[in-house]
Amino acid sequence: TIIHVGELYGDTLSLDQAPWGRSSSKEFQERLAAEYHCILKMKLKNNWLHVRDTLSVWKRSEMCCLVFGGDDDDKGGKAGSDASSSSGSGVEEA
Repeated sequence: TIIHVGELYGDTLSLDQAPWGRSSSKEFQERLAAEYHCILKMKLKNNWLHVRDTLSVWKRSEMCCLVFGGDDDDKGGKAGSDASSSSGSGVEEA
Protein backbone atom coordinates (compact mmCIF):
# COMPACT_ATOMS: atom_id res chain seq x y z
CA THR A 1 0.00 0.00 0.00
CA ILE A 2 1.24 3.47 -0.92
CA ILE A 3 -0.12 6.74 0.44
CA HIS A 4 0.68 9.72 -1.79
CA VAL A 5 0.17 13.33 -0.74
CA GLY A 6 0.56 15.94 -3.47
CA GLU A 7 -0.31 16.62 -7.08
CA LEU A 8 -0.71 13.86 -9.64
CA TYR A 9 -0.57 13.91 -13.43
CA GLY A 10 -3.34 15.96 -14.99
CA ASP A 11 -4.56 17.27 -11.65
CA THR A 12 -2.41 20.38 -11.42
CA LEU A 13 -2.97 24.06 -12.10
CA SER A 14 0.28 24.39 -14.06
CA LEU A 15 -0.14 21.82 -16.86
CA ASP A 16 2.24 23.73 -19.15
CA GLN A 17 5.08 24.02 -16.63
CA ALA A 18 4.59 20.89 -14.51
CA PRO A 19 2.11 18.39 -15.98
CA TRP A 20 3.17 15.78 -13.39
CA GLY A 21 2.72 18.23 -10.53
CA ARG A 22 5.44 19.36 -8.19
CA SER A 23 5.23 16.60 -5.60
CA SER A 24 6.63 13.47 -7.25
CA SER A 25 8.54 12.68 -10.41
CA LYS A 26 7.19 11.52 -13.75
CA GLU A 27 8.98 8.18 -13.34
CA PHE A 28 7.46 7.59 -9.91
CA GLN A 29 3.94 8.38 -11.11
CA GLU A 30 4.28 6.19 -14.22
CA ARG A 31 5.43 3.23 -12.11
CA LEU A 32 2.70 3.92 -9.55
CA ALA A 33 0.02 3.82 -12.28
CA ALA A 34 1.54 0.70 -13.90
CA GLU A 35 1.85 -1.41 -10.74
CA TYR A 36 -0.86 -0.04 -8.43
CA HIS A 37 -4.47 1.09 -8.62
CA CYS A 38 -5.97 4.00 -6.72
CA ILE A 39 -8.54 2.98 -4.12
CA LEU A 40 -9.08 6.41 -2.53
CA LYS A 41 -8.45 9.99 -3.64
CA MET A 42 -9.53 13.09 -1.79
CA LYS A 43 -8.78 16.79 -2.05
CA LEU A 44 -7.04 18.42 0.87
CA LYS A 45 -8.92 21.30 2.47
CA ASN A 46 -6.02 23.60 3.22
CA ASN A 47 -4.27 23.84 -0.15
CA TRP A 48 -2.10 26.74 -1.22
CA LEU A 49 -3.63 28.86 -3.97
CA HIS A 50 -1.26 27.55 -6.67
CA VAL A 51 -1.51 23.77 -5.97
CA ARG A 52 -4.11 21.01 -6.05
CA ASP A 53 -2.71 18.56 -3.54
CA THR A 54 -4.64 15.38 -2.87
CA LEU A 55 -4.29 12.43 -0.54
CA SER A 56 -4.47 9.15 -2.46
CA VAL A 57 -4.17 5.53 -1.38
CA TRP A 58 -2.84 2.97 -3.85
CA LYS A 59 -2.94 -0.81 -3.65
CA ARG A 60 -0.62 -3.09 -5.63
CA SER A 61 -2.40 -4.60 -8.62
CA GLU A 62 -2.31 -8.37 -8.94
CA MET A 63 -0.90 -9.75 -12.15
CA CYS A 64 -2.40 -12.84 -13.76
CA CYS A 65 -1.67 -14.85 -16.86
CA LEU A 66 -4.35 -15.37 -19.46
CA VAL A 67 -4.15 -18.44 -21.66
CA PHE A 68 -6.25 -18.60 -24.80
CA GLY A 69 -6.99 -21.97 -26.38
CA GLY A 70 -6.49 -22.27 -30.11
CA ASP A 71 -8.56 -24.00 -32.77
CA ASP A 72 -6.52 -27.18 -32.24
CA ASP A 73 -8.62 -27.95 -29.16
CA ASP A 74 -11.83 -28.06 -31.23
CA LYS A 75 -10.75 -30.71 -33.76
CA GLY A 76 -13.45 -33.31 -34.11
CA GLY A 77 -15.50 -31.45 -31.55
CA LYS A 78 -19.08 -30.33 -31.58
CA ALA A 79 -18.36 -26.77 -32.76
CA GLY A 80 -17.85 -27.74 -36.41
CA SER A 81 -20.90 -30.00 -36.57
CA ASP A 82 -23.26 -27.42 -35.02
CA ALA A 83 -22.50 -24.87 -37.70
CA SER A 84 -23.33 -27.25 -40.54
CA SER A 85 -26.54 -28.64 -39.05
CA SER A 86 -27.98 -25.40 -37.68
CA SER A 87 -30.61 -23.36 -39.48
CA GLY A 88 -29.01 -20.10 -38.34
CA SER A 89 -31.67 -19.46 -35.73
CA GLY A 90 -29.77 -21.23 -32.95
CA VAL A 91 -32.13 -24.24 -33.16
CA GLU A 92 -30.92 -27.53 -34.56
CA GLU A 93 -32.93 -29.09 -37.38
CA ALA A 94 -33.97 -32.73 -37.07
